[in-house]
Amino acid sequence: MKAIANSYTRLVTSFFLALSLYSPVNMAYVLDTGFKACLEQLATQNNWGTPEDFIEITCHDREIKSVEGINLFVNVKKLSLFNNQLKSADVNGLKKLEHLNLAGNQLSYLTLQNLPNLRECFVFKNRLQRISIDNLPNLLKLKANVNQLVELNIVRVNKLEKLYLFNNQLKEISMTSLPVLSYFDARQNPMPDEFYDYLDSIENLTVLHDGNAEDWQ
Repeated sequence: MKAIANSYTRLVTSFFLALSLYSPVNMAYVLDTGFKACLEQLATQNNWGTPEDFIEITCHDREIKSVEGINLFVNVKKLSLFNNQLKSADVNGLKKLEHLNLAGNQLSYLTLQNLPNLRECFVFKNRLQRISIDNLPNLLKLKANVNQLVELNIVRVNKLEKLYLFNNQLKEISMTSLPVLSYFDARQNPMPDEFYDYLDSIENLTVLHDGNAEDWQ
């Protein structure tokens, strides 16, 4: 009987040891409860035990107000936080990030810099007044429709091909830093006709805008 009891004890111990190996990663450094719950769910589903294990984070409609702690997830390639309650978001520590979706939040400003692998950025339907982008050498697409942008600073983003700025408050942007831009949606911005004329003169660029009388015929 003693041998049976010992075997049972070892079996139970092994079970709980194995269970602990697959327990959700400790999220003490993540302050927002909605974000923490989503991350714990992802950890359980994918058997991720540390922040470094996370490759993709998709947390939509979670009423997330803060991404405090996100920069510990250094191997994340896709971060999608659509339709939450974020007023700010610092993701500049995510050097492997390729896809960023912060659309449908409450952002008023955004700074993105030194993200060498970022290819797509979606920040439409926020409250953005300013966006500053510096050294995103592989960014191909930026969608910032339906904001309140009065300022857009783009530096060292030489591969950007598609830019969506529909329904903002921009009067002009610098095109010299966008050498390969092929598609630009500039509709519903208070840009002067002279700037639209300039855009129309750029070769290999398709521009959507609502300036100049002939556009209304």
